[in-house]
Amino acid sequence: MDKQALLDALLDKEFHGTIHRLKKAEITWQQAENELNGDNSHIKPPVYKELDPYELARELKQQGVERSLSWTRYVQRTALRPKMDAKVWYAIYDSV
Repeated sequence: MDKQALLDALLDKEFHGTIHRLKKAEITWQQAENELNGDNSHIKPPVYKELDPYELARELKQQGVERSLSWTRYVQRTALRPKMDAKVWYAIYDSV
């Protein structure tokens, strides 16, 4: 597929993000055509670092975050999916 035909096809299917990444040279023309055809194998999922509660507690204390607010910050940092209850968190916070 030539470049203009590919751009037209991407516009028709409203692949505006693909067009933007193509213009910024973040992807190749071949990758854009693959996306148009449903192949997204070149797109890598984001990698998230595992949250170390001791490191976070230490960081929050250094920032002067109060004990009661630290639980809220922990919950926010875990994307609202804390892996412990507040009692355990406060024990970690108090120990650092």
